[in-house]
Amino acid sequence: MNSTPYTAPSQYVNAVVSALASRLNIQIDSVYQREAETLSRAKVCYHTGEVDTTGFANDGRKQHEIELRFLVYVPLSGDFELEALDLSTRIERELLLETFNDGKQQDSLRIVSNMPRQFVPEQGFYLRTVTVKQTVRMGGLDDPDRQIIGGILHDIHTDQAY
Repeated sequence: MNSTPYTAPSQYVNAVVSALASRLNIQIDSVYQREAETLSRAKVCYHTGEVDTTGFANDGRKQHEIELRFLVYVPLSGDFELEALDLSTRIERELLLETFNDGKQQDSLRIVSNMPRQFVPEQGFYLRTVTVKQTVRMGGLDDPDRQIIGGILHDIHTDQAY
């Protein structure tokens, strides 16, 4: 579990991509490549989507809602559509409600969509995209006055059963 505060959105993206790649036992690179390649098997890439600066969290830190897209490319052989479906739903299962740390830096990840995106027979691939969003806080909890700490629970004695 990561508990180091993020100081840039790229650190968060690297943490999510690295965790997913480790869980799936694959390499996940950026969708932006310098040269085209022919697919011989399924491939997953990431792409950063929309980023909204959502102001400040309750603890005073700045926060961003970051969208990540995982693109699942499969070659056009066999049941390519079902292969892409299986891999994209596996990605969903690995990411759903995940925080990737102790929960002090981001909220649980949400799945936004899992949609087919492209069928390109002339280039030999089919593509599905899994889109996720997560609210991420930047920086550490340096100011103890901004931390939210739970209150003391008081015992309530009653003879009444509930």
